[in-house]
Order: sequence, then structure tokens, then C-alpha cells
Amino acid sequence: MKEENDRLKARMGKGDVTTEELQEMSGKDQAMSKEELAAMKKQWMEEMKANMKKNEKETADTTKTTEQKHSEQSAANTVLSKILEEKKTKPHLFNLNFDPQLSGRLVHIFQKDSTEIGNTKGKESDICMVGPGVHQQHAFVRMEKHHHVFIKPGEKDCRILVNGDTITQEVQIHHNDRLVFGSTQVWVFQNPKEHGIDKKKYPPITFDYSQEEIAAKAGIKVDGGGGSAGDMALLQEDLIDVMPAVEEANSISEELDKRVKFEIILFSPHMLGKMQGTGSKAKVEGFENMKSKQPEVCVKMKNLENGTEFIWPKEKFLNRLYLMKEMYNNYEEEEEDWDLPEDKDPFQEDVNTEVNIGSVQVFLQPVAYMVEMKEQLEITDLKGNKIGVMNLEVAPCNKKGREYTEADDKFVDSPDELVGKDVHFIFKIINCRGLPNKYTDVHCKYHVYLDTTEVATDKISLTANPDFNHKKQFSFNPATRQLVDYLNNGSIMVQIVGKQYIRKSAVASKKGMSTKDMLKSDRAAFAKTANLMNGFQMNGRQVDPQKQSIVVELLLMKKTQARLQQRCDNMKKMLEKADSLHRSGVSCATIKTFFNAHTDDQLNNAMKQLEVFQAAKK
Repeated sequence: MKEENDRLKARMGKGDVTTEELQEMSGKDQAMSKEELAAMKKQWMEEMKANMKKNEKETADTTKTTEQKHSEQSAANTVLSKILEEKKTKPHLFNLNFDPQLSGRLVHIFQKDSTEIGNTKGKESDICMVGPGVHQQHAFVRMEKHHHVFIKPGEKDCRILVNGDTITQEVQIHHNDRLVFGSTQVWVFQNPKEHGIDKKKYPPITFDYSQEEIAAKAGIKVDGGGGSAGDMALLQEDLIDVMPAVEEANSISEELDKRVKFEIILFSPHMLGKMQGTGSKAKVEGFENMKSKQPEVCVKMKNLENGTEFIWPKEKFLNRLYLMKEMYNNYEEEEEDWDLPEDKDPFQEDVNTEVNIGSVQVFLQPVAYMVEMKEQLEITDLKGNKIGVMNLEVAPCNKKGREYTEADDKFVDSPDELVGKDVHFIFKIINCRGLPNKYTDVHCKYHVYLDTTEVATDKISLTANPDFNHKKQFSFNPATRQLVDYLNNGSIMVQIVGKQYIRKSAVASKKGMSTKDMLKSDRAAFAKTANLMNGFQMNGRQVDPQKQSIVVELLLMKKTQARLQQRCDNMKKMLEKADSLHRSGVSCATIKTFFNAHTDDQLNNAMKQLEVFQAAKK
């Protein structure tokens, strides 16, 4: 800019402007008179002066800005040096962040005997922290003689964790203690003057270390029994990732009065319907394989106002949390449109969304032996709790759908006998009994073998005892080795699904209550019936996935025992008949006929064969 000004001064001193330039400035095509050229030259001079003045101003501003930057940088260096020096002698806090490069970038030095920590709303606190769950007067830190430091909550509902433990009254804090304020503010307290710290060994304090500590105090310590060390490490990592996120989401819900509560819940692959069923012969192996699979960390979203509950996978919850944070930031900045319509609200779920009510695992082994099964099986929810029973039947049939009876004698000693033959069976879901009465449009869905299309029953509304009277025939022409193995060792996982029915009385009872009030009442009721640790629920009940297979095995054992008893009776009758005929021997063919006689007609034919043979011999 300085060089440009020097050039402009030189041109102005010489009047260095051509007639062509003046002509171009005027915008006229025809030649200009002397008077017009003089006027244009005067205008040109004024523009040059204006440009020079503008350049001089910008040059001055740039010089001033640079000097200010140097001054500010110098001041910042001075402050930083002072902070670093004070850290050596005074109690202080420094921040922890999931990004290691951001940890330790914020430092608060305790300068007074009594220090207030709170958010920026209303009166300014000595140390200001902003975030979900941080109150205006959140904590008070008190320093005594001999370098003892104490902390206490500012109000009853202020959440403060010291080394993972919630505090409700004043406690002493020590060098390298981990402090959490609200749900997202994580700090480390250091007291360089504390007696004896030079003789102690402290672990490296990181954000991950603090979260693992909080998780352990909340009861999240994954036992590796039955699972690989890698699976258990991944599970623990998932839990530690989700736990602070759930705390943050609950704090935002409370502050924005969203009437929603979040809880972590663990589901086994079996309970989520992900395990392929195992048969009675592979019972032990199947159960061990299931235990080796990593449980899934999910989040239960509960609407405290209407009582609806939805299970969100970890990924869905974390994606929703980003939107919740954005909503909270807009709220903090007092933007008028911080709230969103229901269809875009990250705290909401469409009440018409189908939910999993429970499931039944139906083992198909009877079909592999061509035996009919009529059973009442337990329905278990995703936590493994029994919530009702299902009455169902599995019946072998012919290609036209006629069910086989005892007279048809289709029982086989080994499933291998079915390979290469046509196999048909009918799957029936008669009804369910004792389901929770908070669902409507209840129906069952399942798929068989390699079918990718689900089979669904009719939907039944507003009853705890729906009658489905559903049946469907499945035909395989012929049965392959793979199919027979599936029938012998596999199962059908029947899922009972529906929509949640919102009762007006439930909504009316919460009228006028805030999210904070509803959270308190919900926790009080929940603690009486479930295992609750700092707002953290885990399904502790172990459910044997082979329970249903035991029912099937018992059925087959009864059938096999009856067949063996029948054969013993047949052989006894054959011996008695041969003895009465004074036979000294019986042919192998005749013995085989008696052995394979499963009906009265077949037994009578065997008797006649024995008599005919005796008559022919005479």
C-alpha cells in the first residue's frame, strides 16, 4: 500500500494522465472539448487523493492490528507463565477431554479460601462451568490450614462425582482426585502442597481412566466367564462409551423438560433373535457358542409421560445424542426456534413404531422324526423375563396338508431316513396367553429355513390373550441333507410384536409434573422392582436357551420309549405264538415282520405269516 501511494503521488505531481484515459472515464465516444478534459482531469485528481487516503487508513489499521496481536500474545504469555507458576504451589483443577490433545488446556486456580463453582446463568460464579446438569450454585470448595481442601454440593440435586462416587455432603478431596460436575464436566484436582504426595505413585490420569473408574463404581465390571478376553474387552469399551452419553442425554432431557429417560441395557444375541437355534444333540455346544458371542449394548428410551418404551441400538442413540446436544446449544444461546417439531425431535419416537414384545424358540426336531408336537411354550421378553405362554403345534403331513396320525406310522428311527424323500409339515400358532396388556395390533412373525420372506399372523388388538389360529404348510421336495440337519438341530424364532397402547389415565396422572419430578418418581418405583445402579440397569437373569429343546427331547424320548416297548411286546407275542405252534425256530424274515409291526393290522399280518409258514411246513 505504501508503494502504491508513492506511485500515485508521482503521477499526480506530473499530472500523468492521458487523453485516452480521460476519454474512457467519461464514457463518451466522440472527442471531448478542452473544458471537458480539464473537468475530467480534476475528477481524476480527486479520485487519486481518495485512493491514497484509503490506502493510508488501511495501512494504519493493519499496523495497529499487528501491534495489538503482539500485545495480546505477550499478555497471554504472561498469564500462561503466571498460571504455570501458580500450579506449582496452589490447589487447582485441570480438564479431561476424550481428545487427549484438549486435556489440560483449561486450568482453574483456587485463589480464595472459599470458591463457588456454577454455570453462567444469573450471578457469575468464581469458576464458571457450562453444560447439562450444572446448576447456578453447583459446588463450593473450601480450603483450610495445612493445605486441606473440601468440596460439597451447592444444592441437593447437584451431581458431583469424586473418583466415581456420588457425594451428597462435604468431603475432603486429595491430589489427583477425579471430579465430575453435572454430566459432561470432567476435571482432575491437584494439590501440590498436600503432605506426602512426593512419596506416592499415581497412575496416568486420562479421560478413559476416569470413565472406567465411574463404570466400575456403577457396577460395570464385565466378567470374562464363558467369553473370550477380546469379546469382554469390546463389551466393556462399549459400556464405557455409552455410560457418560446416557448421563448427558438424561441431563439435557431434564433441563429442556423433554419428559424422557434413558437407561443402558444389555441383551444377549439369543434374546435379540440373532442366534440360530441348536438342537438337542448339539445342546451343550450350542449353548457354549452362544455364550461366546458378545452381548449387545443398547439404550432403552422411556417416555415418562405416557409410559411408552423403545429399545435403541447403541449407534442410533449416539446419533440422536448429537442432535440433542445441538438442541441444547441452541437453547443455551436463547434462540427462539431451539425446539423442534415432534417428527424431528431427537428425544421422540413415533408411537406407531412396532416393538418386540417377546419371543419363543420352537425346536423342529420332532419333524425330523416325523412326530407331531403340541406344546405350551414360555414367551420371554428381551430381558429374559417370562411374560406369557404360546400354544402351538408342529405336525408332519402329506403334500395335500392332511396331518399324519399314529395309524400312518410315519415315525422314523433316524432323521437320515428323510434324506431324498418329500417332507411336508404344518406350523400352527394357536394363541398367546398372559401378555402385558399395554400393546395393540399384536401379531407374530417368523421365517423357516432359508426363506427370506417373513410369515406373519393376523393382528389382534387390545387383548392380553390374542387368538391367532394361524397355520402354514411348508413343503420340501425332496429333503436335502442340509434341510434334515436344520430340522434336527435348528429352530424357528417366533417374534411377538405390536404397538404400544397409550392409556389416557396414565398421561393424565403426569399432568403438571416436570421432567425432574417424573424422573424422581420413576426412579423410586423402579428401584423397588429392579436392579438399579446410578441409573444403570442390566438384565442379570440368565436364561437357558435350550429350555424349549428339553421339552422336545422329552417328547421324542416318550415316543421312542413307546416304540421300543411296542417292539418288546411284539417279540413276546411272537414267542408265545411260536411256542403254541410248537415251533423250534423262526425265520429272520418273520422276526423282522414282527419287529417292524407298529399297528394292530401289521401285527395280525405277522401272526398270519407265522401260521401260514407252519401250515406249509406240515
